[in-house]
Amino acid sequence: MHLLQLITALTISLIGSLRFVGTAAGTVHIYDIASHQLLRTISMHKGMSISHLATMLKPPDLIGHISLSLNLGNFSDVKDIILVETPGGIPSAYDYPEDEFQRDYAFFAQPAANGASEASSARVAELEAEIQNHREQLGKAKGVNGVMWETVVQKVMG
Repeated sequence: MHLLQLITALTISLIGSLRFVGTAAGTVHIYDIASHQLLRTISMHKGMSISHLATMLKPPDLIGHISLSLNLGNFSDVKDIILVETPGGIPSAYDYPEDEFQRDYAFFAQPAANGASEASSARVAELEAEIQNHREQLGKAKGVNGVMWETVVQKVMG
């Protein structure tokens, strides 16, 4: 039925996903571009030809609590930038002496001394015991939660 109507206006949505087709009969058809499916027909203007269609952004009062203004400041405050060459070139932003680099690298890459290693091992064992304790407490909490849930369900259903 709508395929036989004379097309008088045509436009695409701003995001490019919808096609709006205005007809001489006064209807506007909205199609999905990807699937070519008719999504909606608007027939508010029966008997009047649609001569122009346009899509616009949503008005700010329909978007929500955002500000669409961009404060750029006063352009009279803008100063001209004058380029100045520095004698000797630009200093390196990454000036890291080789001996300092080697010392830092050795600290992280080489295994620690035995005393520090023993302290690390003790700390790891302590943390693993704490994890096991937390797992046990979590299991108990899950059990209590399950019993509470079953009790509530039985009271509601029974």
